[in-house]
This record gives sequence, C-alpha cells and structure tokens, in this order.
Amino acid sequence: MATNQRRQATQRGSHAAPSHRDPEFPRGVKARYENFIGGKWVAPVDGGYFENISPVTGKPVREIVRSQAAGIELALDTAHKAKDAWGDIAPAKRAEILNKIAGRMEENLKVLASVKTI
Repeated sequence: MATNQRRQATQRGSHAAPSHRDPEFPRGVKARYENFIGGKWVAPVDGGYFENISPVTGKPVREIVRSQAAGIELALDTAHKAKDAWGDIAPAKRAEILNKIAGRMEENLKVLASVKTI
C-alpha cells in the first residue's frame, strides 16, 4: 500500500497497526497507541489514527489517535469525575502516588528518552 493510501486509511481508522518490530525501539513500545482514559487504553470514539512522523528521519514512527470531539469529551468527562476523588485523597498520599509515578519514569528513562528523541 502506498504511503498516501496508508495515511488515508489510517485517518479513517481502517488500517491495522504495523506489526513489524522496529529495532530502534525498546521492548514493550507498541506500534499503535490509543488514548489513556480512566486508567485504560481506549480506542478512538471517532477519528481513527494517524502516523506520527519523525522529524529526524521523516519516516512514520508510531500510530496515535486522531481524537475528535466525542473522544475529547469522553476524556474530559472522565477527568472531571476523577477530580473530586483525587481531591479527597490526603496530600501526603497524593505525594506518595506522584513520587511512585516519578520513580517509574526514572526506571524507564532509557525507553522514554529513546521514544522522545527519534
């Protein structure tokens, strides 16, 4: 499939995620990502996917969601519902949670750096 045809199919959401394993990416980095909403990976409500192009190579890197209004509203509604529960957590516990997230980021620094610098 030609690049332009693949891009159009991807925008419509009908293109399957690339199945090849890119040796430049660390283990565990997927070829396609959905939106992370409410603690789960959620496929696009509408809008399909688009290729994220590397500014370094000009080649597609991964596919990400092209969110439209319905998907954005779902994310916003979910965030608004979570806001009160998060606010009810004691500040010390919230700090503990955020420090745990920071620790996971530090543990995966190589993965994060490689993904951000392609």
